[in-house]
Amino acid sequence: MKKIYILLLLTVFSFNVSAQTGQQLALNTTKPANQGIVTGKILDASSNSPIEYASVILLSKQNSQMVSGIATDKNGEFALRGIPTGTYILNVTFVGFKKKDLTDVEITESNPVVNLKEIKLQSDAVQLKESEVVGERSAVEFKIDKKVVNVSQNLAATGGTAVDVLQSQPSIQVDANGNLTLRGSGSFTVMVDGRPSVLQGTDALRQIPANAIDNIEIITNPSAKYDAEGTAGIINIVTKKTNLTTTSGMVNSGVGSRDKYNGDFNFSYKSDGYNVTVGGDARRNNFLQDITINRTQLNTTGINSVADLHQKRDAYNARIGFDRYFSDKLTLGINGSYGYVDMNMTVGTTNSSVPLGETLPNKFTKTNDSNKMTAEYFNSSINLTNVFVPKVNDLYFEATFTKLRLPSNQLTNENTSFSDGTTTSTLRGRENNTSRIDSRVKLNYKHNLAEKNTFEAGLQTNLFFKDLEIISRDFNNASQQWLINSGYSNNFDFRNNIYAAYTTYSDQLLGFEYQAGLRLEYTDRKLDQLTTKESFGYQKLHLFPTLNISKKISDDQQLQFSYSRRIQRPFDGQLNPFTYFSDTYTSTGGNPYLLPSFTHSVELNYQKSFTGVYLTTQTYLRKTENGIEQLQTLDNSGRINLIPQNVLNTTAVGAEISANITFAPWFKMDPSVNLYNFNLQEKPEYGITGQNRFSWDARLNTTFMFSAATRLQFFANYFPNNVTSQGEIKTFMIIGATVRQELFDRSLIATLSAQNLFGQTKYNIVSNGTGFTSNLNIRPEAPIFNLTLSYNFNNFKRRNNEQVDLNVNGGL
Repeated sequence: MKKIYILLLLTVFSFNVSAQTGQQLALNTTKPANQGIVTGKILDASSNSPIEYASVILLSKQNSQMVSGIATDKNGEFALRGIPTGTYILNVTFVGFKKKDLTDVEITESNPVVNLKEIKLQSDAVQLKESEVVGERSAVEFKIDKKVVNVSQNLAATGGTAVDVLQSQPSIQVDANGNLTLRGSGSFTVMVDGRPSVLQGTDALRQIPANAIDNIEIITNPSAKYDAEGTAGIINIVTKKTNLTTTSGMVNSGVGSRDKYNGDFNFSYKSDGYNVTVGGDARRNNFLQDITINRTQLNTTGINSVADLHQKRDAYNARIGFDRYFSDKLTLGINGSYGYVDMNMTVGTTNSSVPLGETLPNKFTKTNDSNKMTAEYFNSSINLTNVFVPKVNDLYFEATFTKLRLPSNQLTNENTSFSDGTTTSTLRGRENNTSRIDSRVKLNYKHNLAEKNTFEAGLQTNLFFKDLEIISRDFNNASQQWLINSGYSNNFDFRNNIYAAYTTYSDQLLGFEYQAGLRLEYTDRKLDQLTTKESFGYQKLHLFPTLNISKKISDDQQLQFSYSRRIQRPFDGQLNPFTYFSDTYTSTGGNPYLLPSFTHSVELNYQKSFTGVYLTTQTYLRKTENGIEQLQTLDNSGRINLIPQNVLNTTAVGAEISANITFAPWFKMDPSVNLYNFNLQEKPEYGITGQNRFSWDARLNTTFMFSAATRLQFFANYFPNNVTSQGEIKTFMIIGATVRQELFDRSLIATLSAQNLFGQTKYNIVSNGTGFTSNLNIRPEAPIFNLTLSYNFNNFKRRNNEQVDLNVNGGL
């Protein structure tokens, strides 16, 4: 691994040296005769912010034939090279903005370089009344490597979290417990402004208020520049910041039904040479469910369970950021955040057991389970960007550090009554003292060899250390004392370090733009089970190739292809062999012999613009090997055991079709459908039967704009029957509505939302295994109302973050 690092470092610095010499030669080279250059910068007229991926086309004024074309970079800049002498028309277009034509762009032998400077595009506004104009931003934008979800267009998410924003996307599913999956997989990486989140998965998305989000980037085939972890890809949260040289800010507060509250604020001050941002948020969410479970153990007993679940989650976060611009070439950024999450969950369950062939139960069990979990974390990061030659080469360094405490206490009280009149009572307590430290160091070098010809290489180290101590106690009724239960008490240390090196190369060939990349990751994993004095290690080097190809067919349509190999590594909870939850009917534990699972992901995407319609089709093929699944098995005592295993070999082929349709200035719809075929390989030794099934789901957002300040939005998500590894999930729907009113020239915005309006969201999950069948019904609370007030001063909005770049290619 050291040899790989040395080789990459030598490559980086050799390119750097050549850049300082060769580039100077390039800058001093005169242009060939009759070959000119047209340059400029495309800006949003309303905010003066640069527009990335704007289409710039140069047409001959004589015959309107296309001479050259390019897409703007992240700074909104473009350069058309190799232009013969003559007079031209420059055509600039971008989704959501009015087209702009510049006539009489002239290249002469005496003036071969034409700088058009700043070109400002006006928003493609919709006229409601004679005096009312509203500029609309697309709900979803598709870029070369990602789908961008604009939060401002999703009214239903106001006052919610990132989970509420994402559930309207065709590639996202949210289950009965609010857990999110991306194209059927819960293995995805969450990033905030291009950096890994402290928490991961759905827990991370629940922590981020929608009011603080500018947009969300869904990257299903990331380049080799980014971590290979997460078989489904990356979800990057881009937060709101300011790009104005002034003081600005935003304050939001909300209240919801059944004891729900939320509030957040963001303030920013930017002056010459530095920028300071301060923010914070607080949220209380009460989550209620009614649960019914009917389980039949073949040839023995039928068990009926009724449960009420109540979960209260309080979350607090404070953050500060500082950027120092020493010069146009050197920038320093420092960020820090502190967070605290307090979650209390109570579950009351009543179970009745009916022997086979009888109608009356012979045993009743009532279980009250309470679990108090907290998370306290501190996160800091520092980044430094050094530009050697502007627009040619730069070096980026980043280091992050996170310290996290995750203590929890669980108390389970179980009382059983038998038909003969006897009773038993058990009281069990469980204390979990967990702490985690992780850090990341990344060095990235980028060199633009020529127009659309870029080399990039880097090194990265992710260090992860976790200590877990679980103390389980049983209450002894005879002695009235708590006694340690050694069968469930255990202690382990866990290390999961990743050492990586990567390189990417992009260029164009025969009208196609492409980028090829290769990432090497060495996994160093070790679990020391201190209680049993056992160690379980895993060390291996893996390769992750990536490929992206794009072709702009015309001004209004493009084609994209991408491939990547991804990995899902098991986490510590899945590896610990000790049982960490148990009652009379259910037991959960880990498997220290789990291996990583791998996914090959292929996508072919197409976008087309019509008058009033923007249509996108994303087709995909995902083949997963050695997938991890928590299997249900029945032991001799009649208890269901949940143990993870590497048992899933699946293939998913599908297409996500979505459209933005404007029927009238006051009425638009955003329909989408996800069509897919799921194939699951049979594994009878694990009770998994082969599956080959077509399924689909659909979503519809409908927006009515009654005036420039008033709008109403309805949304509906429909999910028909869906197959699982051991059964199926029955059909369910999610329906909601939101109304928003803007006041005082948009400084104050009031939003009222309602979710699960008619109680249509009901989950029915059927599971089958060797010796048992189970039918689970979950009914969430309904309806859920939320009122949010937002105050904005000095036009607080997103600032372009030059230190974060999740783009795979430089443009279309």
